[in-house]
Amino acid sequence: MRITTIYRVYYKFHSGLIYDLLAAGVLIVPANPKKFFPNISNIVVNMAKRTFNNLTIPVPILLIGLLPDN
Repeated sequence: MRITTIYRVYYKFHSGLIYDLLAAGVLIVPANPKKFFPNISNIVVNMAKRTFNNLTIPVPILLIGLLPDN
């Protein structure tokens, strides 16, 4: 996962809303990123959390968390 991916998703949601192409968004994310991506850096995970907490997304989003197989 890259921080650029997070911004790309944000701008797709935002531009879809501006041009009346989107009424709601669906975002599918791992519930525990470390289990899906064991080599992911904590820096990336923390940056992603901070980014989404600080960005205002003016469209309803259904957030689906994927659980890894045990």
